[in-house]
Formats: sequence, structure tokens, C-alpha cells
Amino acid sequence: MRGSFDMPKRSNGSAFMDRFIPRLDSQFVFSPGSSPSKNSRSDSQQRVDYDSLSPSTKLLSYHSREKKKANNSSFENSASSTGSRREEKATFEPKPIRALEAPGLMDDYYLNLLEWGQGGHIAIGLEASLNLYNFNTGETTFVFDVNEVVPESRESFGLRPQSDAYLCSLSFDADGKRIACGDSRGFVYIADLESGKVVSHAAVHEGRVGSIHWQEGRLATGSKDKLVRLFDVRENFISSTTAFAGHMQEICGLKLSPNGAQLATGGNDNQLNLWDLRGLKPLGVLGTHEAAVKALAWHPKQSATLLSGSGTADRKIRTFDTHKLEEVSVIDTGSQVCSLAFDPDAKYLVSTHGYSLNQMILWDAQEELKKIDCVVAHRCRVLYLSASPCGRYVATGAGDETLKLWRIVKPLKELKKGKSIFSGDIMRFR
Repeated sequence: MRGSFDMPKRSNGSAFMDRFIPRLDSQFVFSPGSSPSKNSRSDSQQRVDYDSLSPSTKLLSYHSREKKKANNSSFENSASSTGSRREEKATFEPKPIRALEAPGLMDDYYLNLLEWGQGGHIAIGLEASLNLYNFNTGETTFVFDVNEVVPESRESFGLRPQSDAYLCSLSFDADGKRIACGDSRGFVYIADLESGKVVSHAAVHEGRVGSIHWQEGRLATGSKDKLVRLFDVRENFISSTTAFAGHMQEICGLKLSPNGAQLATGGNDNQLNLWDLRGLKPLGVLGTHEAAVKALAWHPKQSATLLSGSGTADRKIRTFDTHKLEEVSVIDTGSQVCSLAFDPDAKYLVSTHGYSLNQMILWDAQEELKKIDCVVAHRCRVLYLSASPCGRYVATGAGDETLKLWRIVKPLKELKKGKSIFSGDIMRFR
């Protein structure tokens, strides 16, 4: 990370609020199905062939600074560490294969600051700067600083002065060669990673852009201004096509369906809204969530299956049939749900959690969700999660300002033989 930054001022609020760091501040309209419950809480270059890596190869010598061991005893169907059980079920390796200190990784439930793209690049937002970590080589790269692209002194955009603008969300394109980012002033940026330059930027929202998803030539953004916007970015030019209004509070989760036909958006108003992108109309409100809806994941093989996860007052993972607009199942996870990610084959689902367990859970997702393994991933709530394109690894980030890489040890019949090139132990973004 280039230079140094003043850390954001932290809230003196309750330790059990989902939001830890407070910050300032043609359309289609939803008629909300119901108002939030009064009692609900506000949840503010060298490449590796991943599939060729051997399951018995130790990728990295890592010495954990956290002596607390993962507690798997609370799950009746947790995976056993015996070899025979590992042949039957997938498990997490009990320790991360690599850990990186990430000073400036914000402890804010409403942001989305971590994504794993093609080519082994992992993007992470550290305060105002976008950084890349190369999974193949172990190199870290500074890409850009939002305050250098759009200096705070520029008032031509009609924005209120904000001396500590920061990144709020990021999303790779399909090839992993470009990345879109949203910031706290309502700007969206597109950066070309080969040249390391911002090729386009525009002020598109009146509040921070906490959610963003890039799929093919379409970019979707969600903001604290309560709006969802769609953009055509095929020519690196941010051109607005549609805006949707339906949330009553900040949008903190947003995902386009794999076939591009639907868009799911979750908000701090405890609502999960579904939009038809072909007819450009709202489809309905899914479920009855009791906290902010941040964690969203579409099933990779079933375009009408959507999963959601909510904050501390709810703690549930819900599964929906978006064709029928029906809730299929509900699982109480016991703690705040921060992120969800499928593997490409939809055999497994990974969830990360905050208050009060700070866990990462591996689920068998082939029929119905079943817990098969769990680790205590960080000292703080595990806000950020992204899976590698091959599905063999996941990256997690937390309020303890660390980024950790984990390997999922799959059943032996799913693995192929190979070698790894990893070495070293604790890295640092600087």
C-alpha cells in the first residue's frame, strides 16, 4: 500500500451492532411488502494449475499467532480428521495456508472489500487504496488511490467535502483483467490491471457505493442513497441504463443471477428484493428477514436458486426459489452471517460469520445444506469472503486487519496430483 493513511474514527456504540464504523452520507419503484420490525437491529507472470495441486502438498509453512484451535465439536456432522473421513467429506485445513497483514481493512458490515479473480489475483480495498495480491507469486501491487483519481478539492461534482474518502466495494470482470470499484462519495471506477490505470470514473450515486457486481458487459451498483443502478461498461465507459428504487435504507448486498435474468438486492431495511432485468420490473420481496441482508449467493447450476444471509438479529441462511418467489428452507447458524460463496460445481457452500462466533463453515450443498466442517477463522467477525475460481481455496478478511487464504481438502476422488510453488509465511501490504 502506498504511503500511510489516518485510520477512520471508530464508533463508541454497542459492541454487538453489525455496523462498527459509522460514516456520513428513469426509476422503477418497489412497493415494500412490509416495514422492518421495530425490534430488529440495524446492521449497520506465472500461473498455477489449481486443480493439479496435490492434496498432500504443504503449500505454506504458516505459524499461527492465534493459539485458539477451531472448535468442531458443536456440529454433529463435522468432518473427522481421520483419513477415512477425509476421503468421504471435504474439510478445511485447520490453519490458513497463508496470512497477510492488511492495515486499513475496514471493520464495516456494509462494505464488500475482497474478491478473487481469474489469473490468481485477489483484490482488497484498504481505506482509500485498491491493492492486488498474486496468489501464484506472492506479490502485492498497489493499483490506485481514490483520492488521487478524484482529489477532495474538486468541487465541480457538487459533492460535500470529504477528506477521508475510502473504497466501499469491488468486482472483477469475467477475465480478471479489469476491476470496478465504488467509493464513499458515490463514485464508480474502472481500472485496467495490465496497465495499472483507472480508465473510467464517474459520480453515479449520492451516497457510498457499498455493493457492486460486474457480469459480462453489465455492472450493477447499490448505494446508501437507496438506489440500485445498472450500467453498460462494454467500452470502459460507465453509461447508466436503468435505476431501481425499492429499498428504504442502505443497500449492502447485491448479486446478478448467473444467466443475467434477475438481480437480487439486500438492504439495511431487512429486505431482499428481486428484480426482472429483461422486463425491467420488480418481481417481489423474498422472505421475512429480521436483520440487514448482506450475504447473497446464486446457485451456479440452478438459475432460480438464491441463498441469503442476515445480521445478528436474524443469523439465518435462507434458500429461495426465485421462479416461484418462495422460501425453500431456513437454517439458524447461531451468529451473524457475513458472506456466502459456492464452489463452481455447487457441491459445497462456504459461509463466514461475525458476532459472536467468528466462524467459517463448510456446507454440503448437493441436496440440502448440511454442515461438514468449521473453523474459527479470525479474532474478529469474518466480514469478507471470496472463493478461488477453481473452488479449492477461499480468502477471508476481518476487522482484525488480516487477510487469510484457506484450502478446502476435498475427497480424494475429486483431487488430481500435482505440485505447488508456495513458500514463506506472513506477508504484509505496504
